[in-house]
Amino acid sequence: MENEFGLSSLLLLDIKGNVNQDKITEFPFKNALSFRLLIEHIKNASLSENKARSALAKAVLEELEKAPGLLKPIYDPSEVDHYKSIIKDMLMFIFPDAFWEKQTYAISYPFDMEISFGSPRFNELIKLTGTNVTGQMNLDAASFSFGKAIGGFAAILRKVYGVNLKFEFPIIYKIPEPVTGLDRYFKLNLADEFTEVITKGKIRQFDEAEIKVITRKLYDIEYMKTILPPENFEFHGFMVINAINITDTEILSSMKRDLIEKDAIISYSGFLKLQHSMRSLMRCPELLLGLVDCDCGAGDLIEINNNIGNSFLMDDKIEINEATLKNSIYEYSFEEKKVVIIEDLEDYPNRTILEDKILAKGIRNVLVTPLLHGNEIVGMMELGSPNPGQINMVNTLKLREVLPLFAMAVSRSRTETNNKIQAIIKEKCTAIHPTLEWRFRKAALKLLKIEEQGGQGEMDEIVFHNVYPLYGLSDI
Repeated sequence: MENEFGLSSLLLLDIKGNVNQDKITEFPFKNALSFRLLIEHIKNASLSENKARSALAKAVLEELEKAPGLLKPIYDPSEVDHYKSIIKDMLMFIFPDAFWEKQTYAISYPFDMEISFGSPRFNELIKLTGTNVTGQMNLDAASFSFGKAIGGFAAILRKVYGVNLKFEFPIIYKIPEPVTGLDRYFKLNLADEFTEVITKGKIRQFDEAEIKVITRKLYDIEYMKTILPPENFEFHGFMVINAINITDTEILSSMKRDLIEKDAIISYSGFLKLQHSMRSLMRCPELLLGLVDCDCGAGDLIEINNNIGNSFLMDDKIEINEATLKNSIYEYSFEEKKVVIIEDLEDYPNRTILEDKILAKGIRNVLVTPLLHGNEIVGMMELGSPNPGQINMVNTLKLREVLPLFAMAVSRSRTETNNKIQAIIKEKCTAIHPTLEWRFRKAALKLLKIEEQGGQGEMDEIVFHNVYPLYGLSDI
Protein backbone atom coordinates (compact mmCIF):
# COMPACT_ATOMS: atom_id res chain seq x y z
CA MET A 1 0.00 0.00 0.00
CA GLU A 2 1.34 3.41 -0.91
CA ASN A 3 -0.05 6.78 0.07
CA GLU A 4 1.08 10.35 0.68
CA PHE A 5 0.53 10.91 4.39
CA GLY A 6 2.22 12.80 7.16
CA LEU A 7 4.12 11.50 10.16
CA SER A 8 1.16 12.12 12.47
CA SER A 9 -0.58 9.12 10.88
CA LEU A 10 0.91 5.99 12.44
CA LEU A 11 0.42 2.74 10.53
CA LEU A 12 1.75 -0.34 12.29
CA LEU A 13 2.92 -3.27 10.19
CA ASP A 14 4.09 -6.69 11.28
CA ILE A 15 7.37 -8.12 10.02
CA LYS A 16 5.63 -9.64 6.98
CA GLY A 17 4.17 -6.28 5.97
CA ASN A 18 0.62 -6.99 7.07
CA VAL A 19 -1.41 -4.28 8.75
CA ASN A 20 -1.89 -4.84 12.46
CA GLN A 21 -5.61 -5.45 12.14
CA ASP A 22 -6.93 -8.25 14.30
CA LYS A 23 -10.45 -8.21 12.92
CA ILE A 24 -12.23 -8.09 9.58
CA THR A 25 -13.21 -4.57 8.54
CA GLU A 26 -16.52 -4.55 6.72
CA PHE A 27 -16.51 -2.49 3.53
CA PRO A 28 -18.52 0.53 4.72
CA PHE A 29 -20.07 1.52 1.38
CA LYS A 30 -22.82 0.01 -0.74
CA ASN A 31 -21.71 -1.01 -4.21
CA ALA A 32 -23.50 -1.99 -7.38
CA LEU A 33 -22.48 -3.29 -10.77
CA SER A 34 -23.20 -0.63 -13.35
CA PHE A 35 -22.37 -0.23 -17.04
CA ARG A 36 -23.44 3.41 -17.28
CA LEU A 37 -19.94 4.80 -17.90
CA LEU A 38 -19.13 2.05 -20.40
CA ILE A 39 -22.39 2.66 -22.26
CA GLU A 40 -21.52 6.38 -22.45
CA HIS A 41 -18.14 5.37 -23.87
CA ILE A 42 -19.85 3.19 -26.49
CA LYS A 43 -22.27 6.00 -27.42
CA ASN A 44 -19.31 8.29 -28.04
CA ALA A 45 -17.70 5.55 -30.14
CA SER A 46 -20.85 5.36 -32.29
CA LEU A 47 -20.18 8.99 -33.32
CA SER A 48 -16.60 8.21 -34.33
CA GLU A 49 -15.32 9.06 -37.81
CA ASN A 50 -13.91 5.53 -37.89
CA LYS A 51 -16.69 3.76 -39.75
CA ALA A 52 -15.84 0.27 -38.49
CA ARG A 53 -15.71 1.43 -34.85
CA SER A 54 -18.90 3.44 -35.26
CA ALA A 55 -20.75 0.51 -36.86
CA LEU A 56 -19.71 -1.87 -34.05
CA ALA A 57 -20.80 0.62 -31.40
CA LYS A 58 -24.18 1.14 -33.04
CA ALA A 59 -24.71 -2.64 -33.25
CA VAL A 60 -23.94 -3.01 -29.55
CA LEU A 61 -26.32 -0.16 -28.68
CA GLU A 62 -29.08 -1.89 -30.64
CA GLU A 63 -28.51 -5.04 -28.61
CA LEU A 64 -28.64 -2.98 -25.40
CA GLU A 65 -32.17 -1.89 -26.26
CA LYS A 66 -33.17 -5.53 -25.77
CA ALA A 67 -31.46 -5.68 -22.37
CA PRO A 68 -32.96 -2.84 -20.27
CA GLY A 69 -31.67 -4.52 -17.09
CA LEU A 70 -28.13 -3.42 -17.99
CA LEU A 71 -29.15 0.24 -17.99
CA LYS A 72 -29.62 0.32 -14.23
CA PRO A 73 -27.42 -0.61 -11.24
CA ILE A 74 -27.27 -4.35 -10.49
CA TYR A 75 -27.15 -5.31 -6.82
CA ASP A 76 -27.84 -9.03 -7.29
CA PRO A 77 -24.84 -10.77 -8.95
CA SER A 78 -27.05 -13.57 -10.30
CA GLU A 79 -28.70 -11.11 -12.71
CA VAL A 80 -25.49 -10.91 -14.73
CA ASP A 81 -25.98 -14.46 -16.03
CA HIS A 82 -28.87 -13.27 -18.23
CA TYR A 83 -26.68 -10.83 -20.14
CA LYS A 84 -23.38 -12.66 -20.74
CA SER A 85 -23.49 -12.36 -24.53
CA ILE A 86 -24.13 -8.62 -24.66
CA ILE A 87 -21.63 -7.96 -21.84
CA LYS A 88 -18.94 -9.74 -23.85
CA ASP A 89 -19.72 -7.50 -26.84
CA MET A 90 -19.57 -4.40 -24.65
CA LEU A 91 -16.23 -5.41 -23.20
CA MET A 92 -14.68 -5.38 -26.69
CA PHE A 93 -14.39 -1.63 -26.15
CA ILE A 94 -12.09 -2.32 -23.16
CA PHE A 95 -10.33 -5.60 -23.93
CA PRO A 96 -8.93 -6.30 -27.43
CA ASP A 97 -11.02 -8.97 -29.11
CA ALA A 98 -7.92 -10.65 -30.59
CA PHE A 99 -6.60 -11.31 -27.06
CA TRP A 100 -9.91 -12.20 -25.39
CA GLU A 101 -9.38 -15.97 -25.60
CA LYS A 102 -5.71 -15.85 -24.57
CA GLN A 103 -5.42 -13.16 -21.89
CA THR A 104 -6.62 -13.17 -18.26
CA TYR A 105 -9.17 -10.33 -18.16
CA ALA A 106 -12.16 -9.87 -15.86
CA ILE A 107 -14.49 -7.34 -14.28
CA SER A 108 -15.76 -7.30 -10.71
CA TYR A 109 -18.00 -5.29 -8.44
CA PRO A 110 -16.33 -2.08 -7.19
CA PHE A 111 -13.86 -2.89 -4.39
CA ASP A 112 -14.88 -6.52 -4.41
CA MET A 113 -13.18 -9.69 -5.64
CA GLU A 114 -16.48 -11.21 -6.70
CA ILE A 115 -15.93 -11.74 -10.41
CA SER A 116 -18.87 -10.70 -12.56
CA PHE A 117 -17.44 -11.66 -15.92
CA GLY A 118 -14.10 -13.15 -16.98
CA SER A 119 -12.32 -14.15 -20.16
CA PRO A 120 -12.06 -17.89 -20.87
CA ARG A 121 -8.38 -17.85 -19.88
CA PHE A 122 -9.15 -16.05 -16.62
CA ASN A 123 -11.84 -18.57 -15.75
CA GLU A 124 -9.55 -21.48 -16.61
CA LEU A 125 -6.52 -20.34 -14.63
CA ILE A 126 -7.85 -18.25 -11.78
CA LYS A 127 -11.59 -18.31 -11.12
CA LEU A 128 -11.87 -22.02 -10.44
CA THR A 129 -14.99 -22.05 -8.23
CA GLY A 130 -18.12 -19.93 -8.23
CA THR A 131 -17.49 -16.20 -8.63
CA ASN A 132 -14.57 -15.92 -6.20
CA VAL A 133 -10.88 -16.03 -6.99
CA THR A 134 -9.36 -19.15 -5.48
CA GLY A 135 -5.86 -19.46 -4.14
CA GLN A 136 -3.68 -18.00 -1.42
CA MET A 137 -3.52 -14.20 -1.31
CA ASN A 138 -0.39 -12.30 -0.34
CA LEU A 139 -2.44 -10.55 2.38
CA ASP A 140 -4.42 -12.03 5.23
CA ALA A 141 -8.18 -11.46 5.32
CA ALA A 142 -7.99 -8.70 7.93
CA SER A 143 -5.35 -6.72 5.99
CA PHE A 144 -7.25 -7.18 2.74
CA SER A 145 -10.55 -5.95 4.19
CA PHE A 146 -8.75 -3.02 5.85
CA GLY A 147 -7.14 -2.08 2.54
CA LYS A 148 -10.47 -2.20 0.70
CA ALA A 149 -12.02 0.21 3.20
CA ILE A 150 -9.09 2.62 2.92
CA GLY A 151 -9.24 2.31 -0.87
CA GLY A 152 -12.91 3.31 -0.79
CA PHE A 153 -12.22 6.47 1.20
CA ALA A 154 -9.25 7.31 -1.05
CA ALA A 155 -11.43 6.92 -4.16
CA ILE A 156 -14.04 9.30 -2.73
CA LEU A 157 -11.38 11.91 -1.99
CA ARG A 158 -10.04 11.56 -5.53
CA LYS A 159 -13.30 11.35 -7.50
CA VAL A 160 -15.52 13.69 -5.46
CA TYR A 161 -13.07 16.18 -3.96
CA GLY A 162 -10.35 16.12 -6.60
CA VAL A 163 -7.60 15.21 -4.16
CA ASN A 164 -4.55 13.91 -6.04
CA LEU A 165 -4.16 10.90 -3.79
CA LYS A 166 -2.00 7.97 -4.89
CA PHE A 167 -3.10 4.68 -3.40
CA GLU A 168 -1.90 1.24 -4.48
CA PHE A 169 -3.16 -2.04 -3.14
CA PRO A 170 -1.09 -4.85 -4.71
CA ILE A 171 -2.89 -8.17 -4.80
CA ILE A 172 -0.97 -11.35 -5.61
CA TYR A 173 -2.50 -14.82 -5.63
CA LYS A 174 -0.63 -18.10 -5.42
CA ILE A 175 -2.75 -20.59 -7.34
CA PRO A 176 -1.47 -24.18 -7.68
CA GLU A 177 -2.02 -25.94 -10.98
CA PRO A 178 -4.89 -28.41 -10.43
CA VAL A 179 -3.10 -31.42 -11.99
CA THR A 180 0.59 -30.96 -11.15
CA GLY A 181 0.32 -28.94 -7.93
CA LEU A 182 3.07 -26.58 -9.15
CA ASP A 183 2.83 -23.03 -7.85
CA ARG A 184 1.72 -20.15 -10.08
CA TYR A 185 1.59 -16.50 -9.06
CA PHE A 186 -0.69 -13.85 -10.53
CA LYS A 187 -0.69 -10.14 -9.78
CA LEU A 188 -4.11 -8.58 -10.24
CA ASN A 189 -3.83 -5.14 -11.78
CA LEU A 190 -7.00 -3.20 -10.94
CA ALA A 191 -8.37 -0.11 -12.68
CA ASP A 192 -11.38 1.93 -11.56
CA GLU A 193 -11.89 4.14 -14.64
CA PHE A 194 -15.39 2.72 -15.02
CA THR A 195 -16.28 3.19 -11.36
CA GLU A 196 -18.10 6.30 -10.13
CA VAL A 197 -19.09 7.60 -6.72
CA ILE A 198 -22.78 8.30 -6.29
CA THR A 199 -23.38 10.98 -3.65
CA LYS A 200 -26.51 11.16 -1.54
CA GLY A 201 -27.78 14.12 0.42
CA LYS A 202 -25.76 17.24 1.11
CA ILE A 203 -22.03 16.61 0.83
CA ARG A 204 -19.70 18.36 3.23
CA GLN A 205 -17.04 20.60 1.72
CA PHE A 206 -13.48 20.97 3.01
CA ASP A 207 -10.87 23.67 2.76
CA GLU A 208 -7.21 22.98 1.95
CA ALA A 209 -6.13 22.72 5.59
CA GLU A 210 -8.88 20.20 6.34
CA ILE A 211 -7.92 18.11 3.31
CA LYS A 212 -4.35 17.88 4.60
CA VAL A 213 -5.59 16.62 7.97
CA ILE A 214 -7.88 14.07 6.29
CA THR A 215 -5.13 12.66 4.07
CA ARG A 216 -2.85 12.30 7.11
CA LYS A 217 -5.55 10.37 8.95
CA LEU A 218 -6.68 8.26 5.99
CA TYR A 219 -5.76 5.03 7.78
CA ASP A 220 -7.96 5.81 10.78
CA ILE A 221 -11.19 4.21 9.58
CA GLU A 222 -13.36 5.36 12.47
CA TYR A 223 -12.21 8.93 11.95
CA MET A 224 -12.83 8.69 8.19
CA LYS A 225 -16.38 7.49 8.84
CA THR A 226 -17.13 10.66 10.76
CA ILE A 227 -15.66 12.85 7.98
CA LEU A 228 -17.09 10.93 5.03
CA PRO A 229 -20.21 9.14 6.37
CA PRO A 230 -20.65 5.90 4.36
CA GLU A 231 -24.41 6.43 4.00
CA ASN A 232 -23.66 9.51 1.83
CA PHE A 233 -21.70 7.59 -0.81
CA GLU A 234 -22.24 4.59 -3.03
CA PHE A 235 -19.98 2.97 -5.62
CA HIS A 236 -21.44 2.13 -9.04
CA GLY A 237 -19.61 0.62 -11.99
CA PHE A 238 -17.00 -2.12 -12.14
CA MET A 239 -13.31 -2.77 -11.58
CA VAL A 240 -11.25 -3.82 -14.59
CA ILE A 241 -8.91 -6.70 -13.73
CA ASN A 242 -5.88 -7.86 -15.68
CA ALA A 243 -4.13 -10.86 -14.12
CA ILE A 244 -0.40 -10.83 -14.90
CA ASN A 245 1.56 -14.06 -14.53
CA ILE A 246 4.55 -13.25 -12.31
CA THR A 247 5.36 -16.86 -11.38
CA ASP A 248 9.07 -16.74 -12.23
CA THR A 249 9.64 -13.43 -10.44
CA GLU A 250 7.85 -14.56 -7.26
CA ILE A 251 9.50 -17.99 -7.15
CA LEU A 252 12.98 -16.54 -7.65
CA SER A 253 12.31 -14.00 -4.90
CA SER A 254 11.05 -16.76 -2.61
CA MET A 255 14.10 -18.95 -3.29
CA LYS A 256 16.42 -16.01 -2.57
CA ARG A 257 14.71 -15.45 0.77
CA ASP A 258 14.86 -19.15 1.62
CA LEU A 259 18.53 -19.54 0.71
CA ILE A 260 19.48 -16.74 3.09
CA GLU A 261 18.06 -18.79 5.97
CA LYS A 262 20.69 -20.69 7.96
CA ASP A 263 19.18 -24.18 7.55
CA ALA A 264 17.77 -23.66 4.04
CA ILE A 265 19.56 -26.63 2.45
CA ILE A 266 20.46 -28.59 5.58
CA SER A 267 17.01 -29.27 7.00
CA TYR A 268 14.84 -31.85 5.26
CA SER A 269 11.80 -29.56 5.08
CA GLY A 270 13.92 -26.66 3.82
CA PHE A 271 15.43 -28.78 1.06
CA LEU A 272 12.02 -30.09 -0.04
CA LYS A 273 10.68 -26.53 -0.17
CA LEU A 274 13.54 -25.51 -2.45
CA GLN A 275 12.94 -28.56 -4.63
CA HIS A 276 9.23 -27.67 -4.93
CA SER A 277 10.14 -24.08 -5.88
CA MET A 278 12.60 -25.41 -8.47
CA ARG A 279 9.89 -27.67 -9.91
CA SER A 280 7.50 -24.72 -10.21
CA LEU A 281 10.18 -22.52 -11.75
CA MET A 282 11.15 -25.12 -14.36
CA ARG A 283 7.53 -26.28 -14.90
CA CYS A 284 8.64 -29.82 -14.17
CA PRO A 285 6.56 -31.62 -11.49
CA GLU A 286 8.90 -34.65 -11.34
CA LEU A 287 12.16 -32.71 -11.18
CA LEU A 288 14.74 -33.86 -8.64
CA LEU A 289 17.22 -31.49 -7.04
CA GLY A 290 20.62 -32.60 -5.82
CA LEU A 291 23.37 -30.70 -4.03
CA VAL A 292 26.87 -31.88 -3.19
CA ASP A 293 29.54 -30.22 -1.07
CA CYS A 294 32.83 -30.78 -2.90
CA ASP A 295 36.13 -29.35 -4.12
CA CYS A 296 37.11 -29.05 -7.74
CA GLY A 297 39.69 -31.83 -7.68
CA ALA A 298 38.51 -35.44 -8.04
CA GLY A 299 40.78 -36.60 -5.22
CA ASP A 300 39.45 -33.92 -2.87
CA LEU A 301 35.89 -34.84 -3.81
CA ILE A 302 36.42 -38.38 -2.54
CA GLU A 303 37.74 -37.17 0.79
CA ILE A 304 35.12 -34.59 1.72
CA ASN A 305 32.06 -35.83 -0.20
CA ASN A 306 28.87 -34.80 1.48
CA ASN A 307 25.51 -34.94 -0.23
CA ILE A 308 22.81 -32.44 0.61
CA GLY A 309 19.37 -33.75 -0.19
CA ASN A 310 18.78 -36.20 -3.00
CA SER A 311 22.11 -36.27 -4.85
CA PHE A 312 22.47 -38.61 -7.84
CA LEU A 313 26.25 -38.68 -7.57
CA MET A 314 26.29 -39.59 -3.91
CA ASP A 315 23.94 -42.55 -4.23
CA ASP A 316 24.99 -45.45 -2.01
CA LYS A 317 25.09 -47.74 -5.04
CA ILE A 318 27.69 -45.60 -6.82
CA GLU A 319 31.29 -45.84 -5.70
CA ILE A 320 32.92 -42.48 -6.24
CA ASN A 321 36.61 -42.49 -7.10
CA GLU A 322 38.95 -41.09 -9.71
CA ALA A 323 38.18 -43.90 -12.12
CA THR A 324 34.37 -43.55 -12.01
CA LEU A 325 34.59 -39.75 -12.38
CA LYS A 326 36.91 -40.01 -15.38
CA ASN A 327 35.35 -38.65 -18.61
CA SER A 328 31.95 -38.20 -16.91
CA ILE A 329 29.77 -35.12 -17.20
CA TYR A 330 30.77 -34.35 -13.60
CA GLU A 331 34.47 -34.24 -14.40
CA TYR A 332 33.86 -32.04 -17.45
CA SER A 333 31.65 -29.67 -15.44
CA PHE A 334 34.29 -29.38 -12.69
CA GLU A 335 37.26 -28.90 -14.99
CA GLU A 336 35.60 -26.43 -17.35
CA LYS A 337 33.46 -24.72 -14.67
CA LYS A 338 30.50 -24.92 -17.01
CA VAL A 339 26.88 -26.03 -16.95
CA VAL A 340 26.38 -29.43 -18.58
CA ILE A 341 22.90 -30.37 -19.86
CA ILE A 342 22.07 -33.75 -21.37
CA GLU A 343 18.54 -33.60 -22.78
CA ASP A 344 18.28 -37.40 -23.10
CA LEU A 345 20.81 -39.72 -21.50
CA GLU A 346 19.55 -42.63 -23.59
CA ASP A 347 20.86 -40.89 -26.71
CA TYR A 348 24.07 -39.63 -25.10
CA PRO A 349 26.95 -41.45 -26.86
CA ASN A 350 29.65 -40.86 -24.24
CA ARG A 351 28.04 -42.41 -21.19
CA THR A 352 30.30 -43.62 -18.40
CA ILE A 353 29.36 -45.81 -15.45
CA LEU A 354 28.04 -42.72 -13.64
CA GLU A 355 25.64 -41.77 -16.46
CA ASP A 356 24.54 -45.42 -16.72
CA LYS A 357 23.73 -45.49 -12.99
CA ILE A 358 21.75 -42.26 -13.26
CA LEU A 359 19.86 -43.58 -16.28
CA ALA A 360 19.08 -46.78 -14.35
CA LYS A 361 17.24 -44.61 -11.79
CA GLY A 362 14.85 -43.46 -14.51
CA ILE A 363 16.51 -40.06 -14.95
CA ARG A 364 16.92 -39.29 -18.64
CA ASN A 365 17.25 -35.50 -18.62
CA VAL A 366 20.04 -34.15 -16.40
CA LEU A 367 21.83 -30.90 -15.58
CA VAL A 368 25.11 -30.62 -13.68
CA THR A 369 26.63 -27.28 -12.76
CA PRO A 370 29.45 -26.25 -10.42
CA LEU A 371 28.61 -23.82 -7.64
CA LEU A 372 31.20 -21.06 -7.51
CA HIS A 373 31.92 -18.99 -4.42
CA GLY A 374 34.18 -16.33 -5.84
CA ASN A 375 36.28 -18.35 -8.25
CA GLU A 376 36.34 -21.45 -6.05
CA ILE A 377 34.13 -24.46 -6.63
CA VAL A 378 32.41 -25.21 -3.34
CA GLY A 379 29.77 -27.61 -4.55
CA MET A 380 27.67 -28.91 -7.35
CA MET A 381 24.00 -28.73 -8.27
CA GLU A 382 22.18 -31.51 -10.08
CA LEU A 383 18.75 -31.37 -11.70
CA GLY A 384 17.13 -34.48 -13.10
CA SER A 385 13.90 -35.37 -14.86
CA PRO A 386 12.46 -38.60 -16.28
CA ASN A 387 11.19 -36.64 -19.29
CA PRO A 388 13.72 -35.80 -22.04
CA GLY A 389 14.09 -32.12 -22.84
CA GLN A 390 12.28 -30.67 -19.83
CA ILE A 391 15.55 -29.20 -18.55
CA ASN A 392 17.10 -27.30 -21.43
CA MET A 393 19.30 -24.34 -22.32
CA VAL A 394 16.33 -21.97 -22.46
CA ASN A 395 14.53 -22.53 -19.14
CA THR A 396 17.77 -22.94 -17.19
CA LEU A 397 18.62 -19.30 -17.91
CA LYS A 398 16.30 -18.56 -14.99
CA LEU A 399 18.83 -20.16 -12.62
CA ARG A 400 21.45 -17.44 -13.11
CA GLU A 401 19.96 -15.34 -10.32
CA VAL A 402 19.98 -18.07 -7.69
CA LEU A 403 23.11 -20.13 -8.43
CA PRO A 404 25.36 -17.73 -6.45
CA LEU A 405 22.99 -18.04 -3.47
CA PHE A 406 23.06 -21.84 -3.69
CA ALA A 407 26.87 -21.61 -3.69
CA MET A 408 26.74 -19.36 -0.63
CA ALA A 409 24.40 -21.78 1.14
CA VAL A 410 26.62 -24.79 0.33
CA SER A 411 29.72 -22.89 1.47
CA ARG A 412 27.97 -22.00 4.72
CA SER A 413 26.88 -25.62 5.14
CA ARG A 414 30.46 -26.79 4.58
CA THR A 415 31.79 -24.40 7.23
CA GLU A 416 29.20 -25.57 9.73
CA THR A 417 29.91 -29.23 8.93
CA ASN A 418 33.66 -28.70 9.33
CA ASN A 419 33.11 -27.04 12.69
CA LYS A 420 31.00 -29.99 13.84
CA ILE A 421 33.60 -32.47 12.59
CA GLN A 422 36.39 -30.65 14.42
CA ALA A 423 34.28 -30.63 17.59
CA ILE A 424 33.76 -34.40 17.35
CA ILE A 425 37.47 -35.06 16.74
CA LYS A 426 38.46 -32.89 19.71
CA GLU A 427 35.92 -34.65 21.91
CA LYS A 428 36.66 -38.21 20.82
CA CYS A 429 40.34 -38.16 19.93
CA THR A 430 43.73 -37.06 21.21
CA ALA A 431 46.00 -34.80 19.19
CA ILE A 432 46.48 -36.11 15.66
CA HIS A 433 49.09 -35.48 13.01
CA PRO A 434 47.93 -33.44 9.97
CA THR A 435 48.86 -36.29 7.60
CA LEU A 436 46.36 -38.56 9.36
CA GLU A 437 43.56 -36.03 9.75
CA TRP A 438 41.70 -37.18 6.63
CA ARG A 439 40.96 -40.57 8.22
CA PHE A 440 39.62 -38.99 11.40
CA ARG A 441 37.50 -36.53 9.40
CA LYS A 442 35.97 -39.42 7.49
CA ALA A 443 35.05 -41.23 10.70
CA ALA A 444 33.74 -38.03 12.32
CA LEU A 445 31.62 -37.24 9.26
CA LYS A 446 30.10 -40.72 9.38
CA LEU A 447 29.19 -40.23 13.04
CA LEU A 448 27.79 -36.76 12.34
CA LYS A 449 25.43 -38.13 9.67
CA ILE A 450 24.20 -40.80 12.08
CA GLU A 451 23.50 -38.16 14.73
CA GLU A 452 21.76 -35.81 12.25
CA GLN A 453 19.41 -38.68 11.37
CA GLY A 454 18.49 -39.07 15.05
CA GLY A 455 20.74 -42.05 15.75
CA GLN A 456 23.44 -42.62 18.35
CA GLY A 457 26.85 -44.17 18.05
CA GLU A 458 30.58 -43.90 18.49
CA MET A 459 33.35 -43.12 16.07
CA ASP A 460 34.71 -46.11 14.18
CA GLU A 461 37.94 -47.52 15.54
CA ILE A 462 40.76 -46.06 13.46
CA VAL A 463 43.47 -48.57 12.61
CA PHE A 464 46.24 -48.32 10.02
CA HIS A 465 47.41 -51.78 8.97
CA ASN A 466 50.96 -52.44 7.74
CA VAL A 467 52.19 -48.95 8.60
CA TYR A 468 55.60 -48.66 10.30
CA PRO A 469 57.00 -45.49 11.91
CA LEU A 470 60.56 -44.58 11.02
CA TYR A 471 61.52 -42.70 14.14
CA GLY A 472 64.05 -39.94 13.73
CA LEU A 473 63.75 -39.92 9.95
CA SER A 474 60.22 -38.78 8.95
CA ASP A 475 56.56 -39.16 9.70
CA ILE A 476 54.65 -41.63 7.60
